[in-house]
Amino acid sequence: MQGIVGGHAVLVGRPALLAEWSQYLTPDLGRALEEAQTAGRTAVAVGWDGSARAVLVVADTVKPTSSDVLAGEAVRETGVAIARVSARSPRWGRLVKNAGLAGEFHLSPSVCSG
Repeated sequence: MQGIVGGHAVLVGRPALLAEWSQYLTPDLGRALEEAQTAGRTAVAVGWDGSARAVLVVADTVKPTSSDVLAGEAVRETGVAIARVSARSPRWGRLVKNAGLAGEFHLSPSVCSG
């Protein structure tokens, strides 16, 4: 995503987007992004005025009751199959699976684009 905020040119997205604009993550920002992704969080790079400057991290917490709700009788009675569809990394999928949620599928970026 790109736009003007308070008179500043701002980019928010994957590191590859910033790289298209010659804005590269510093080693510290790269480590922060990798640590967030390894922990199963969504991390986006942010650049403004021609430089990569931040990594924003967003995370949802899987509630202890989530797997019980999804595996419960009320859901089974609907005949709905539960699946987690994600374009995120396989590491994220493992975190979801380890939390007891079943049926995740991973799409490669090439499948998700266009």
